[in-house]
Amino acid sequence: MQADILLYMNDLQGALECYESVIEGVKELGDKRAEFLARGAVAWVYIQMGGLDEAREHIHRARERIIEMDARRFLMNNNTVLANLALAEGDQERARKHLDEAEDVSQTLGIAWLKPWRLGVRTQVARNDAERLEAIASAEAIFAAGEGNYVRLEFYDNAIEGCIAAQDWDTVDRLAKACEEFFGPKPLEGARFVVERARTLAAVGNGKCDPETLEILRRLRKEAESAKRLASIPPIDAALASCSH
Repeated sequence: MQADILLYMNDLQGALECYESVIEGVKELGDKRAEFLARGAVAWVYIQMGGLDEAREHIHRARERIIEMDARRFLMNNNTVLANLALAEGDQERARKHLDEAEDVSQTLGIAWLKPWRLGVRTQVARNDAERLEAIASAEAIFAAGEGNYVRLEFYDNAIEGCIAAQDWDTVDRLAKACEEFFGPKPLEGARFVVERARTLAAVGNGKCDPETLEILRRLRKEAESAKRLASIPPIDAALASCSH
């Protein structure tokens, strides 16, 4: 729980250290379930920090423990993180494969609570605008039914990235607004960063490059560096470059 709070506060290094201490503790106790959950979380943090080798090691060791325990439902989480890893490595086809595997488990076991996160990742492997927007609409329907709120930030974070890549700035801005409305006027730093970054990148994408926007971009970049959210930096750099022309 402490590590989760640190993650939502945008303290990735603190969350990582906390999760890793959990791993060491549960290994001594032989608690494989707690170990694979913690390793999955560590892998997710490392992906955001750009530590793909470390992420790969942890998520595959988590998978080994899941299989050893025959805890099949947790393959949903595992495959979703593996899909994020594949995307970070530039392999969309492998990401689709992992998302399909996660969906198969979900449908077989009748478990849907993680689905919005998968749909968010699905926007990043969409083959066209219609497929991307359908994934977003499906997640929003789940939220409207009062379900899936546990992974709201994961959905928004991933779906926003998918729309940034597609340069669908209107949807980026809409998702930022929805994220802000859900987390309220005083969100934790992780949600605040996702919202402000998305909104600013959308503004630049729509042609706004005034001094105030440039200053916000530079500040967001510094925040990303400080929080070690290195995976979030390339779109900020691209926006800064486009404004300098």
